[in-house]
Amino acid sequence: MIAQIAAHVSVSMLPGIGPAKSRKILDSLTSLESFDVFSTVLKCFPSIEIGHSEWHAIWSRSVDKVERIIDQGIVIVPYLSDLYPANLRGLSTPPVNLYLIGRVDSLLSANIIAIVGTRNPDSCIQDFAPSFCEHLSSLASCVVSGLALGCDSIAHIASIRSTTPTVAVLPCGIDKIYPKENQGLAQDIVEAGGCLVSEYEPGTKIQKSYFVARDRIQAGLSHAGVLLQSSLNGGSMHAMKTLASLGRPLATISPPMHLLNADQWAGNVKLINGRPAPLVFDLASDAHSIREGAGILLPKHQNQSVAQSFIQQSLL
Repeated sequence: MIAQIAAHVSVSMLPGIGPAKSRKILDSLTSLESFDVFSTVLKCFPSIEIGHSEWHAIWSRSVDKVERIIDQGIVIVPYLSDLYPANLRGLSTPPVNLYLIGRVDSLLSANIIAIVGTRNPDSCIQDFAPSFCEHLSSLASCVVSGLALGCDSIAHIASIRSTTPTVAVLPCGIDKIYPKENQGLAQDIVEAGGCLVSEYEPGTKIQKSYFVARDRIQAGLSHAGVLLQSSLNGGSMHAMKTLASLGRPLATISPPMHLLNADQWAGNVKLINGRPAPLVFDLASDAHSIREGAGILLPKHQNQSVAQSFIQQSLL
C-alpha cells in the first residue's frame, strides 16, 4: 500500500504535472516499482526535464511524507486503490488522492445523498430542515455535506441523530478544520462512524477556488443531492450543477408563496424551473412524503453486507 500511495504522491510532485497529467500517468502504470513509475512518466511525457537522481529524490521524499501522514492517523486513498469511491470516477477531474480521518467505508456506502445549502438559512429552513434532514438521513446509508455553518451543519447533526454515517468534505488540508466553530462537530462526525475527507495534503491552507473544488467532490461522492436553500449564486449551486451533469437525481424545497421572489430562495426556484426537473418537497412535507421521496432519489445498489465484506477484506 505504501508503494501505491508513494507512486501517486511522487507523480503529483513532478514539475509541470497537474491532476489531469497525473491521472494519465497513473492510468498507464503496469507496476508500482519506482523505476517502472519513472519509465511511465517518461513514456507519457518525453519532454519532462528530470533525471534518475532527481526522480529518486522525489520518490524518497514521497515515501517519507506518506509515512508521516499515516503516523498522524490519516488514511490515504489513492486513485488506483480498490477503496477509491467508484462514484468519484464519474467526475471529469477526480481527485488523485483522498485524505481521510474516520471510516473509509462511509465513502463506499450503497445509498449516499448530499445535503447542502446556504450558510445563512432563513427561519423557515431553520425550523423545517432539522426534522426533514433527520428523516431523510435515516433512509440513506450516508450523508455528504461540507461542514459549513448553516445548512451543512444541520445536515451533519441530523445524520448523527439518525445514527447515519456522515461525511464532511473540506476545502483545505484534513488537519485544518474549517470553519473553526465546527471543530466539535467534526469530532462528533468521526466518533459517530463517519469521516472527514479532503483531496488536499495535510497542511494545505484554504484558497477561494478550493470551495468550488470541494463542491464537485460532494456531488461526485453522492448518488443524489438535496438543496435545502440557496441564493442564485450560492456555492451549493455548484454541487447541484455537478450532480445534474452526472445524471444523478436532484431534490429541493419549494419556498412559501410569499417568498417566491426572495433572493435567499432564488437557487431553489431556478432548480425547480430547470432541467432536469428535481423532486420538490415543501415546508409541510411529513415523514411519509419524505420516505416516498427518498425512494425516488436513492438507487437500489448492491446489498450493503456484500459491500461491507469487501471493504473489511480490503482493509486487512
